[in-house]
Amino acid sequence: MKYKTIHIKTFVYLISFLSVLFNCSTKKPIIQNPSFMHTKPIADNDDSVEPNMIHAKVTISEVYKEPQEICGIRKIKVCQIEVSDVLKIGVGLHRGMHRGQKYKVSFTQKDFKTQKGDSLLIKIQEFPCFGTHEASSFLVVDSKPI
Repeated sequence: MKYKTIHIKTFVYLISFLSVLFNCSTKKPIIQNPSFMHTKPIADNDDSVEPNMIHAKVTISEVYKEPQEICGIRKIKVCQIEVSDVLKIGVGLHRGMHRGQKYKVSFTQKDFKTQKGDSLLIKIQEFPCFGTHEASSFLVVDSKPI
C-alpha cells in the first residue's frame, strides 16, 4: 500500500509537470514589428555607434506622398536624402553611405513631418536586401533638425 501511494503521487507530479511544459510550448509566439526604441537618441558627445548604424548630416531632396518599394517591401514615410556629411559609422555595413550620394530611405518616427529642403542629423540603420537587386536598404531610426 505504501508503494502504491508513492507511485500515484509520482504519477500526478509527472502529469502536472508535463501539462505545464505542454502549455508553455504550445503558446503562439508574439509577432512584433521591428522596434528601434532600444537605440539611444543621437548625442553629439557620444562616440559610440551601434552595429549597422550610421550618423550623418543630410538634406531631404524628395518626399514621396505614395508608398515606395524599398528592398522588395512597400514602405510609407519614404524620402530621398542627399548626404552632406557622414559623422560616425558602425561595424557590419554592407553598402555604407557616402558624402554627396542620394539614397531612398524610410523613417520610423511617428511624428514624421519632414519637407523637401530640410537639413537633418540622422541616425540610420542599414539592412541587407535578400532576393532583390538591391544590396541593402536604410531605415532612419532617429533624426533631429540641424
